[in-house]
Amino acid sequence: MSSSDCDYLGSSPLQGPASPPHTSSPTTLIQGASSEGGNADVSDIEDLPPAPGHGEMQQQQIIQRKRPLSEDWTQYAAQLCRRVRLKTAHEEELREFSKMPGAQQSIYLAWLVFQLREVLDRLQPVDAPYQIRPSLQVKIEKYAFVVFINPTLASYVDNETIGPVTALMEHLRRFPNWGLTDEVFNDPSKLSVIVSKAREDFITIRNQIEKSVGKAGAEANQPRLGAQDIVSTCKNILALRSRLAPNLKVSLKMAARVAFLRNEYLKNPDRKYWYRVDKKLNEIRRLKDDDPKRISVVFAKILQADTKQFPGANLENIVEDPLSMEQIESEATL
Repeated sequence: MSSSDCDYLGSSPLQGPASPPHTSSPTTLIQGASSEGGNADVSDIEDLPPAPGHGEMQQQQIIQRKRPLSEDWTQYAAQLCRRVRLKTAHEEELREFSKMPGAQQSIYLAWLVFQLREVLDRLQPVDAPYQIRPSLQVKIEKYAFVVFINPTLASYVDNETIGPVTALMEHLRRFPNWGLTDEVFNDPSKLSVIVSKAREDFITIRNQIEKSVGKAGAEANQPRLGAQDIVSTCKNILALRSRLAPNLKVSLKMAARVAFLRNEYLKNPDRKYWYRVDKKLNEIRRLKDDDPKRISVVFAKILQADTKQFPGANLENIVEDPLSMEQIESEATL
């Protein structure tokens, strides 16, 4: 037993050197082929390429793995940029991205995703448009008409201080259970929806009453076929919203105001009719120092002239003052 054999026996079996893998040399392969009856020639051995060592094989595998990463993808990136017409800054960013190794590209994409998530988190969702409560819509349609036929209304066209919208909003606020609460009134986005609804209703009412007044009027101060007395004209106007406000009645003050509207219509029934009406009302208030008694005298004379031009009205059986909006609401709840 040699000294190397003794060293091997003396070492721990768990720590002993592993036996080298069994490899066959070219000579052994040729000899094996000869012993099995092959006719190999010695010249064949010389033509065989030398077997690569373990280090050379590992180096070739590394080169093969690195080869795809060395490919140039910038031309493909340029083609994509031309196809989708990216901005110049984005084209350059894509070219730089195409040159990155795979791990760096993954990190860069993850960074973009996180950046997009932060942007989405900062975005506030769009609030749904405010929907008017159905019961409030009915109240708006009803009292927009009641406000418009009120004989003390100072302006028929929308006005921030004395117009019909302002008068309607003031009345609706007296009954917050209808829907116009302080919270809704102080929210500009919600209030604008309600005001828009009211303005649309007033436009409809103006057009309807203008047609009723014109139909019941006369041309060139001559009574025409189908002309109506002032009481009948007022009843036709009230019938426009009789379904919503069935308890409305003709009053003397309403008749006087409708007579005024008819008189102004006969003067010039143009597209600026309601603006001329408002201008005339403002002139009457100014000339009479905004005194209700002196103003009522003016409208009484207008009503008297109307009954002469359109006879047949029975003014003795109608009340002087119309019902207030509070009285109309209380009667509706009975």
